[in-house]
Amino acid sequence: MTSAVAAPSPSSIGHPVLRLVRAGLAVGTADALWASTITAIHGHSVSRLWQYLAATAFGNSMYTGGAATVALGLAIHFVVAFAWSAVFLVLLMRFARLRGILESPTGVFTLGAVYGPFIWIMMSFVILPVFTHKPGAVSVRWGIEALGHIAFVGLPMMWGLRRR
Repeated sequence: MTSAVAAPSPSSIGHPVLRLVRAGLAVGTADALWASTITAIHGHSVSRLWQYLAATAFGNSMYTGGAATVALGLAIHFVVAFAWSAVFLVLLMRFARLRGILESPTGVFTLGAVYGPFIWIMMSFVILPVFTHKPGAVSVRWGIEALGHIAFVGLPMMWGLRRR
């Protein structure tokens, strides 16, 4: 016996492209502001932060590219924000229970509090080590950034992905 999962109707999920755009822009913007602020608080260069993202993908020459590699790093950051948002949107479209949780009164916080830190863990211990060939490490700053991923990644993403 096989059981098929019925595809959700467009009216029950909102327009997926609009939801993705809303979530990707919200996450990209909120997390960029958070990352820039935490970097500056720690006394590091915000430009260097975005060059680091570019260097992770394209090599150390990105550290000497000036404004162009800062912009490239920011662009990569937004691509990542849209990619994680797209992953969760696919899950929402696939699982009615998840849609129900998100649309509940506490759904944005509940799912954001789980998915935001999950993204940070995956980026720290899976994605970035593939590119940098360095293992992730837990520290006080890492913990602060994991908590920041609730407010500046998970919550804006869930807000953006909610039906309107």
